[in-house]
Amino acid sequence: MRTRRKGSGSVYQTGDCRWRGTIEAGWTSKGTRRRITVSGRTEREALRKLRDKEREIARTGIPA
Repeated sequence: MRTRRKGSGSVYQTGDCRWRGTIEAGWTSKGTRRRITVSGRTEREALRKLRDKEREIARTGIPA
């Protein structure tokens, strides 16, 4: 698998054999990082969902 670009989030496997992807999406009003998480049965599915979320954030802005 090739390396993803910086700031594109991370994808990892959980203990129950599912794949989870996370992406940083700015800061909350309290000053903590806003982390958006997606999951899938396969690594490819988790990556696809992560890219879709990334595009949604770029198109509509950071969720409230």
